[in-house]
Amino acid sequence: GLRGEESMKGSLFMSQSNVVPLMKAISVLQRLESANPSGIYWGYISLRAAELHIPANSIEQLAFARLACLSRAKESDIAELQGVWAGLSRADREALAGHLVADGINSLAFAF
Repeated sequence: GLRGEESMKGSLFMSQSNVVPLMKAISVLQRLESANPSGIYWGYISLRAAELHIPANSIEQLAFARLACLSRAKESDIAELQGVWAGLSRADREALAGHLVADGINSLAFAF
């Protein structure tokens, strides 16, 4: 894992703050038989957004919430991340949001 070289006793990474998102992911995955994959994924992103006190009611807000999840942001990181996001031009935010909400299957997330 990320911290495996530091100790061979237990899991240093699986602290209280890191286990909460994992448990949320497991609870969302338990709906695999009754929900579509996209709904499960964005349901998880929405749960994490609520936990981080991030609104997730628009495409741009969902994109920002996904960025927070991808960067493993904690609640204490959100203000700085929001400042960086707000510092982007509107066109850059829209372009980045488009890539962050693309599923990679029905709409390409990034093409070389």
